[in-house]
Amino acid sequence: METMRALLSADYKPNGFVEAINDMPRGMAASEGFLKPDFQTYFLGLATMPIAVFVLCIVACILFLVAMLLRCCCWCVKCKPREMPETEQDKLLLIKRRTNKLITFLVFIAVIVVADHAGFWGMAKFNDGMKSIQDGMGVLKDNFNGLDGSVVSMSTSTDTLSYNMNLLETSGVPGCTSVPGSSLDSLSSGIDTLSGLTSAPGTYIEFAQVYIQQYAVEGKNSAYYIFYAILLSVAAMYLVALFFRSKRFMMMLLPLSLILTILLTLFYVVEWIVVTLFGDLCYDVTDNIVSAAPAGDLKDILRYYTQCAGTNPFDSPFDTVESAITGLENGFTTLAGTCNSPTQDGYIVSAQAAVASIKTSLGGINSAFECGPYMSAYDKMVEVGICDQGVAGMFVMWVCHIFLAWGISISMFTSTLVWQYFEPEYWNITKDTLYEKPPEQELEAIPVGVTHYADSSVQMHVVQHGHPPKHDSMI
Repeated sequence: METMRALLSADYKPNGFVEAINDMPRGMAASEGFLKPDFQTYFLGLATMPIAVFVLCIVACILFLVAMLLRCCCWCVKCKPREMPETEQDKLLLIKRRTNKLITFLVFIAVIVVADHAGFWGMAKFNDGMKSIQDGMGVLKDNFNGLDGSVVSMSTSTDTLSYNMNLLETSGVPGCTSVPGSSLDSLSSGIDTLSGLTSAPGTYIEFAQVYIQQYAVEGKNSAYYIFYAILLSVAAMYLVALFFRSKRFMMMLLPLSLILTILLTLFYVVEWIVVTLFGDLCYDVTDNIVSAAPAGDLKDILRYYTQCAGTNPFDSPFDTVESAITGLENGFTTLAGTCNSPTQDGYIVSAQAAVASIKTSLGGINSAFECGPYMSAYDKMVEVGICDQGVAGMFVMWVCHIFLAWGISISMFTSTLVWQYFEPEYWNITKDTLYEKPPEQELEAIPVGVTHYADSSVQMHVVQHGHPPKHDSMI
């Protein structure tokens, strides 16, 4: 790990989220970096722990269902007193257990609500990353569209050049037919290569921008709002069931909670793999991208436009076009000295103007293919959009989904314990009622001198001062 840290490029440092992801424990094989030591070992180490967690979730859900079934015939799993305890100590123990279960239930309901809302922070960071990627793509698209316009202009000038050369070749005038046709073929070939390099990217980039906005932003936001509403509704329904002490309502929520537990676990397990993959990629993103590319032209292009290392990959078609232009310029200069026909001379002048136009456009194209503008767009898209903002947003949402899965599962489990106390004799007992004295008798005052019979016995009490006799508890 320390070796990797030493190899980080000077212009980019991973943020705290990427550092945390990269330091997470791995599964069966310790990762040596992105796609290292080899593809199969890397992904095996990446997926082992998430898959193990999902398997444990399925096993836990099955055990929970078995426990619910056993409650029908086994008293030991009911988690409920057989009868109201008689002693004060047992009643206090019952109150304590009921309170602990109720607090645990409410705490995990609060976890659902807080994690559900906290996910919007991660979603906002992720959306910021998508916006940065789109902005970087916009820079590239504008650049490629400008280049494509220049190449189209060169292609038009080449057509004009070809037309005039064809007229010269077919004129039959001595001294006016020696046209350097091979240079024209080289020029057309080089311009076709440049056209293929500049025309397609702008269209593909525009499609990518639309798809990112449609699916990674708007579609994800819509799905997340639905996801948020469902989980918040489940938490609210649990509280309503608790408020009305409805055992049936809580039992109805169990299947929904069980399904949500499995789906949330599956979701955050997949996120776990994706987040770890991007965390490893972004730890040393430029070197990782270049290293992952197959050897050849693609690797050279990536190295040049992400690191400004090596030679401009467009130098080759540029040199082809430039060499052809030089050949045409020399050829037309020679031709102008040997061709004495006024008509053909006009064709030569027109052809020379076309060559000059191509040469001017070519100079602008070569400078536009320098690495500087592309590195700026790369930094915006990859280092900022994906690694600084996108991965941070994914990490936050992943953590929130873990808490949501645990919040739903523990709330589901503790609800089956809480509803055991919904019966009035268990729910209404408190420390206050436990120590409450029996109510005192209230007797009406009896006038002085009137004989009062306290009971059916022969004993009589004569009220001396107009007050009732004392109750036994007052004596």
